[in-house]
Amino acid sequence: PDGKRIASVGDFVKVWPGDVTDPIKAFAGAVSRDDRQPGRDRLAISPNGDLLAGMQSRKRVAILDVRAGRVRATMDVGATVHALVFSPESDHLAVGHSGGLQIWNVQTSELVRERPTDSAIWTIDFSPNGRLLAVGTEARQVEICEADTLAKQMTLPSEYHTPLRKVAFSPDGQTLGVTTIGEPWHHRFEMQIWDVEGWRLRVARARHAYATDHAFSLDGKTLALSYGNSEPGIATSPQGDTELLDVATGQLLAKLEGEGDDQLHTAVAFSSDGKTLATANEKGEVTIWDLNSHEERLTFGWKSIESSVRPPSIGSLAFLPDGA
Repeated sequence: PDGKRIASVGDFVKVWPGDVTDPIKAFAGAVSRDDRQPGRDRLAISPNGDLLAGMQSRKRVAILDVRAGRVRATMDVGATVHALVFSPESDHLAVGHSGGLQIWNVQTSELVRERPTDSAIWTIDFSPNGRLLAVGTEARQVEICEADTLAKQMTLPSEYHTPLRKVAFSPDGQTLGVTTIGEPWHHRFEMQIWDVEGWRLRVARARHAYATDHAFSLDGKTLALSYGNSEPGIATSPQGDTELLDVATGQLLAKLEGEGDDQLHTAVAFSSDGKTLATANEKGEVTIWDLNSHEERLTFGWKSIESSVRPPSIGSLAFLPDGA
């Protein structure tokens, strides 16, 4: 968790060092992506930093060895994949798909357990202790499930007006963040922070905009929220912002604004030391921000490296742990 390398997913998966502009590894054709899918969990990095999971096709998941730069295993899910997340011990992969939930053994590539659902699963996340799964469904409900059995414990008592974008536990395990997509001219996107103990709603915000991603800092005290004026790829002049919010109160701490940065931010990720935030945009660029000064430190992307290839809109970002 030194925050020196970052992985991005668009039409490909790439792993970049955080201080230069050339990718160190490229997994060509490793990921299939659709910007209009509500979920933002189509890239998963194992907590130990050894593995990266992505969609090889709509119904197949590829497990990538980060150090070796090769596909280690594939998993035939049997349904359209929408969400991926590794367990805290890096030994299992949870998959949310159009027909339910699955847990796979990462070492053996075997399906360990499965639970069919009436509604597609858009977004999922393990609690840091590995005991719970937060599950966001196409029916606009957030379920809390037992990770061992996939049995539903409860459904959060909230009605959402637009599809769920993302559910994510804070790294300290004390809170759960929920974001819906929103429709800028019809419905506000909703961002909620729930206390895990007692499942009390701590923070609720809404805005007439299109939410793209949210992420917690490692200490669980700050939440980064990105949003814009339109879906990626729709507006002729897309614009967006990334805000830093106090998790305890929902108060705005800062808004990140870079020089000439008029692109819709499509993904956000904190470095583990809490000093850096990465944002991505639909031009395939990644910007590194200094969180002490809230100033842009570095921007790099596909355009300068592969001028003959159309830059992909990046849908997910994650920093790799130390040694990756």
